[in-house]
Amino acid sequence: MIDKLLTFDEVAEITRLHKSSLYRKAHEETDPFPSYYIYGPRYARFKASEIENWLNNLEPS
Repeated sequence: MIDKLLTFDEVAEITRLHKSSLYRKAHEETDPFPSYYIYGPRYARFKASEIENWLNNLEPS
């Protein structure tokens, strides 16, 4: 299966998190938020399946 790659803007829209929060959460070791993948200069993406999995595992508030 080919996984769709999402930009920071797309993930921000899906998760309702600010882009700076995405950077912070992706680098925080204790946070289960998925890391992004760097494919080149100015080209970093999240895998859609990892974002979907993270959303599905959130505890309801």
